[in-house]
Amino acid sequence: MEAVETLSDHRYIRFDVSTDPSSAPVRRAPSGPRWALRQLDRELLLEASIVQSWVQAPVRPDDVNNEADWFREAMSSVCDSAMPRVRRSQARRKVYWWSRELASLQAACYAARRRYTRYRQIRIRPVDAVAREAELYQGYRDAKTLSRARF
Repeated sequence: MEAVETLSDHRYIRFDVSTDPSSAPVRRAPSGPRWALRQLDRELLLEASIVQSWVQAPVRPDDVNNEADWFREAMSSVCDSAMPRVRRSQARRKVYWWSRELASLQAACYAARRRYTRYRQIRIRPVDAVAREAELYQGYRDAKTLSRARF
């Protein structure tokens, strides 16, 4: 994304809003409630947002935290009325063949893959970049082969 001259002392904040779950960023540990976007009732969402707009904002609009809390509660009530919440998934059942050794091999494989892919994302590379990339890739392949052999 290129920088655009705005002749202002402030920077723009850009964000995208979408109801398409495939375009949403992947979140590791969701904090707070989640809703089933596939079951969204758009008409009900519009009606709930109109009704919510009738509710008064906090008395002191100069307090940002109160305003943010009010907005969070307002959006939660609108979403609650327009779509059901996602149920928390039950803990995965352990399979009989899974062991700590397999878990550690899988974690080592994931770590090697992360090191390799993060190194490839570096824009300004050192002189020995090709050799280092090949070394990291080989480490990832070895870890993957080892973890697959144990399954």
